[in-house]
Amino acid sequence: MDPFTKKRQVNQTMLDGLRDSEKPIAFFCECDRDDCYQATWLTCDDYERNLQVEDWRALADVHWERPGEPDRETEFAMSA
Repeated sequence: MDPFTKKRQVNQTMLDGLRDSEKPIAFFCECDRDDCYQATWLTCDDYERNLQVEDWRALADVHWERPGEPDRETEFAMSA
């Protein structure tokens, strides 16, 4: 099973168990890296709503590029 599918299944289990929570939950980053265990904080409502968007994944900040900032993916890989 690929890393994305494993992490999505774990996140879905957490969503199912904590669905009534209104507080943000640390969902696993759903990137394709098998060595990434970063968290992304979302409420259950936000996670569930975003699941309706085609090809959406819960991604940790380390995977998002921001203008004017160094390549955080490379920075993460070097520190791992």
